[in-house]
Amino acid sequence: DLLAALRSPPENGDVEEHKEDEQTVEIVEEDYPNPPTPEMPEWEDFDEEDDVIDLRANDILGGVYMFDLLQMPPQPKTIGSWIITQLIDPPEISFLDYVADSHAGDNNKDNKDNKDAKKDEKPPIPVNMVLPEDVIFLEQPQVARWDYTRKFWTTRGFSDLSFDEDARTFGFKTAEFGTFCLLQDSYINMPFQSWEMRPRKINSAVLSITAAIVEVQIEIRDALCCLTEPQDRPELKSIRGRWVTPAELILNMKKAGINIFPNEDSSRFVSIQNKHPLAEDRVYQQMALTASSMAYAWSKWNGERGRDEIVFQAAESMDDGPLMEEEWSVFLATKRHAKKLKMTEFDDNFSEEGPEEITFKSTLYHLVSCVASENALDRIKDTNFQFVDCVYQLLTATRLLTYS
Repeated sequence: DLLAALRSPPENGDVEEHKEDEQTVEIVEEDYPNPPTPEMPEWEDFDEEDDVIDLRANDILGGVYMFDLLQMPPQPKTIGSWIITQLIDPPEISFLDYVADSHAGDNNKDNKDNKDAKKDEKPPIPVNMVLPEDVIFLEQPQVARWDYTRKFWTTRGFSDLSFDEDARTFGFKTAEFGTFCLLQDSYINMPFQSWEMRPRKINSAVLSITAAIVEVQIEIRDALCCLTEPQDRPELKSIRGRWVTPAELILNMKKAGINIFPNEDSSRFVSIQNKHPLAEDRVYQQMALTASSMAYAWSKWNGERGRDEIVFQAAESMDDGPLMEEEWSVFLATKRHAKKLKMTEFDDNFSEEGPEEITFKSTLYHLVSCVASENALDRIKDTNFQFVDCVYQLLTATRLLTYS
């Protein structure tokens, strides 16, 4: 019966087969296939005429300006005791067509005595304007006019551009009236020179980015963040120190002329070392999870390594203050693992050799769990999920590991 069969001793063949099953099988990392990687999207080239503005590479700043030549309505006439006014029904605004002559302004010696010809000349229209007080122009802006026929912003018909950064004035000459805008290179601040994110206390951190032209500092607290640097730019006073969500901060900074947020196709316009998208996103997630007690910073080695290797500096930081150079360690993260390296940021050559007492872990989070102190781990466990999400949104918006 069943009980007797269970109580009976196993046969020799069964014992040997069971022992074979218990034999230890060596696990080799290379035996496992790589995690699937999504294909990179293919972006279309901007195949338009030279005068057409590519809005993927330029930002409109300061709004849109309407600048037109209007016909005066019929004026009242006084005849004796009568005032006669011509009525237009329905009332409407009449625009006057004006296109400057291509030769206007040239010295034509053959027509010196031709006064009638001079009267008929249509010279370019000089325009001088004071730039908006709440927008930073980091270089001479580009002016464009909306082409209602082609449905594009065009730079055709402009000349004699002038820019006074101190007086905040901008001037140009245009061949036509119409709708105008001022543009700035979207990637004037990329790639970044360096960055650092360090905790202040639990659920609080500061993110510092040294971009190509400006230095930006963003305070993070729970689910909100605010711009605190630069302090010497009066154009930013309306958004500086205001606690908002990451989405609002990104929108406000872009409107003010501080664009440090790459788009999906930004690699077409900025010279960078693209990193593996899955590995990059996982590192951002785990940096956010540990941001209450771990500081992270840029590493010079990251740009020299390949697409599948992400190199950065990390250090435990329980006090609100800058870290010493010797406190930082170099970390390496890939799709498969994360590990702490024996080398320092100032070594002459890169080496993947790690400390003997610490092996690699599957993720940055598990690696931090091995190298951080008990107090640091307790702070990580007590971190608010809203703070984690806020940090993650800022890291994915700036993409520091790729654009530095």
